[in-house]
Amino acid sequence: MRAAVIRAFRGELSLETVPDPVCEADGVVVRVLACGICRSDWHGWVGEHAKVKPGDIPGHEYCGEVVEAGPLARWRVGDRVIAPFILSCGDCPECRSGHSTTCRLPRVPGFGEPGAYAEYVSVPHAHNLARLPDSLTPALAAGLGCRVTTAFHALTGRAAVQAGEWVAVQGKPRHIVTLLTRKVTAEQLQRVSAITARYDLNIDHIDRLSGRMPLDTPADQGKGCIEFSVRGEPDDPQALRNEFLSVAQELNVDIAFQRDSLFRRNRRLAVFDMDSTLIEAEVIDELAKAAGVGEQVAAITERAMLGELDFRASFKERLAL
Repeated sequence: MRAAVIRAFRGELSLETVPDPVCEADGVVVRVLACGICRSDWHGWVGEHAKVKPGDIPGHEYCGEVVEAGPLARWRVGDRVIAPFILSCGDCPECRSGHSTTCRLPRVPGFGEPGAYAEYVSVPHAHNLARLPDSLTPALAAGLGCRVTTAFHALTGRAAVQAGEWVAVQGKPRHIVTLLTRKVTAEQLQRVSAITARYDLNIDHIDRLSGRMPLDTPADQGKGCIEFSVRGEPDDPQALRNEFLSVAQELNVDIAFQRDSLFRRNRRLAVFDMDSTLIEAEVIDELAKAAGVGEQVAAITERAMLGELDFRASFKERLAL
């Protein structure tokens, strides 16, 4: 059969011919009609999941048609089925008590065994499967097994919601407050926390993005960065920013406030001023050295400093190199 295989973390999937899956006694083999893409697949693809290795076939949000059934399976060839994320054993104490998502012996295609980014996938513990109704298209059904069961267990397991009860679904936007400083102090953390509290923002967690500096580091050479992950929507975002700006000027630090989003987390470009505002170097000179044109750029800079070139012309000449 054909399948998409991880050959290198963060690399393109490789379309290859691989052996057909083997049907287990309590399982089935499914011809994949559709397979979704989950954030968990991404974690495996980038190398963050211990069970995913190069050579594996990802994919766990799938539905399809049974083409082979083991002797202990209740499904028959031709049945259309949807799979949940976790294929629980059904026999351990957790499964017997109704908590199948914490099964002691779970099986998960795509994580430790071949997944559904393929023409066919082996599905052990086929009692976990559900029938795919004709009213659902495979493309819509593919993602339901992972997403719906996650939400269902959150309501029935964690929240213990009972039949007939009403629930309110609440969600608040997330923002990121970033503090840049020479040395992190309790006063800085207190002032930032106080402002977030005044604007009804809840701090989910605080992360230190910079390494710890030695205790004998000179005050003008320290580097500290703290990130606050907060939830809520300030009534007056501009007033909040003004307060952060006032504190930043008073404490001689930098404070940034921005909405958290997939776009923010995927940024990979850091933009600095040309001079050494935040770092102790001329950025354009360092870039020039890395590009092998350090001496030429330095010469143009010197001409500009002597008044032989205006800034715009010197900038264009340096970038042209």
